[in-house]
Amino acid sequence: RIKGFIEHAKTQDDIELIYGGECYEKTTTTSGTSTSSYFVKPTIFLSRGDDTSELVTEEIFGPVMTILPFRTEEEAIRRANSNRAGLAAGVLTKDIRRGHRVANQLQAGMVWINNWNIAPLNVPFG
Repeated sequence: RIKGFIEHAKTQDDIELIYGGECYEKTTTTSGTSTSSYFVKPTIFLSRGDDTSELVTEEIFGPVMTILPFRTEEEAIRRANSNRAGLAAGVLTKDIRRGHRVANQLQAGMVWINNWNIAPLNVPFG
């Protein structure tokens, strides 16, 4: 599934592969039984198109990140809130006040500022 997202994105004119994109398969045989395992190299894309790409609209559940450039803070907030997936969000900024201002406007279950997925294990999530 992850490999399919990556391969499809590579064919899109408005999406540029910045890093990674390789997938590896390894087959091992133990006691006559063959099993396959997969490794997906962390992958980064740059999207210069609109937000309808499946890289933006789908939850890939793999090591794939898409960079979406924006011109204004308002545009970034609008685009983030228009995505139907809103379990978590992250804001990366040099200006911590801006980070808090943006985080307060995001419609997401959990928002991190200048880090990602840092939470105690006993915090409800989902």
